[in-house]
Amino acid sequence: MFFQQQPHQNNYLRIQEAGTWSIQTHIHTFYELLWCEIGQLQIVIADETHTLHPGEAVLLFPYQPHRYPEEQVGRGWCCTFAGDLVGSFSEQYASYVPKNNKFRFSTRGLRLRNDSDVFAVKSFLYNMCSQAAAQLEFEYASVESRKLLEKIFLLTEEHFKDPEFTLQTLAEMLTYDYGYISKYFQQKTGMKYNYYLNLRRITQAGRMLRKQEVESVADAAYACGYSSIRSFNRNFKIICGKTPQEYLRDNVQSK
Repeated sequence: MFFQQQPHQNNYLRIQEAGTWSIQTHIHTFYELLWCEIGQLQIVIADETHTLHPGEAVLLFPYQPHRYPEEQVGRGWCCTFAGDLVGSFSEQYASYVPKNNKFRFSTRGLRLRNDSDVFAVKSFLYNMCSQAAAQLEFEYASVESRKLLEKIFLLTEEHFKDPEFTLQTLAEMLTYDYGYISKYFQQKTGMKYNYYLNLRRITQAGRMLRKQEVESVADAAYACGYSSIRSFNRNFKIICGKTPQEYLRDNVQSK
């Protein structure tokens, strides 16, 4: 899992074709809409898999962990957007999350592109929000609870490169009990915090190796919070399914 901070644009919008890529578990501060046009698309939200058929969509709220599996047998579109583009909807449901994110979505007469003007964007998104609000059930999520989850990810982003940073360190920063933070994080994300921390570090290391930002595997390990190369290699193999050397070789060959 990795945490994507919202870009510093209130009108942030990105549209891309879905079904041709896979994305590991991640979380971010903006909304995300996935809708299926052909075949089937799958998305895993927390630990629940949703299968979409033509005419179906899911609307993800901020801080909902999700991923896209590798094997997709359909095509559709994914739209990520800032809450400010649907300000009224965002304010009304600021303290709520969907119980089930899937709903029927009709795009009849609606068109949206990355270069659409702000009026066309808001028209599309508010139409979508109207359809979602009419079909989805929402449950209350306290502001305090949401802020705590956000703080956990923000602090992790700030400190994951520090080899001394642990769950105990995080709990002390938040002035919460170690056991409470551990249980809370697993309940909210479906994974243990230590696994997430390793996943974040390995994600960064893989990016650095892929972009050749470091001269060696050891440099990547030390730059991403590992003081032991053996521990780094073991976690890299668990998370990526291959050793750092194999990962580096495969990415060089694919260029």
